[in-house]
Amino acid sequence: MKIDRLLGIVVYLLNRETVSARVLAEKFEVSPRTIQRDMASISLAGIPVGSQQGLNGGYYIIDSYKMNRQLLQSEDYTYILAALKGLLTGYDNLRVQGTVEVMTALAPGKAALGPMLQLNLGVLREGEETGGNIAMVEQAIKEKKGLDSSIRMPATA
Repeated sequence: MKIDRLLGIVVYLLNRETVSARVLAEKFEVSPRTIQRDMASISLAGIPVGSQQGLNGGYYIIDSYKMNRQLLQSEDYTYILAALKGLLTGYDNLRVQGTVEVMTALAPGKAALGPMLQLNLGVLREGEETGGNIAMVEQAIKEKKGLDSSIRMPATA
């Protein structure tokens, strides 16, 4: 959906200095020409977009532009980012990665730098079938279906 892509581009640019049309096209799975049109739409919406030509050129959002960050306190953003980044250590999901991008863009200065607390759920990746199982549970939740499961305990010596 175009509006999702436009918002995604804005958030992506807010978290970076300068990004080329090619990189944006790859990230959002569209052509560089579509990115050019999207940048025009973003600019027409009142978001100050700049462009720079050359080897290190690309698009950027003017430094003076800020999104409304008054929804939460700085500490709230820190905890939300810690939880989301912890989730990513054990669960690969593009939607969660996108949410981290959005929250990082919205977080005031210090909160975006790093959490006071770090969660590492990498242990969840220890089984070969873990990724498939997580995807199956997620699909069942989306479809509001029940699941039958069994727990296998490792043999003890």
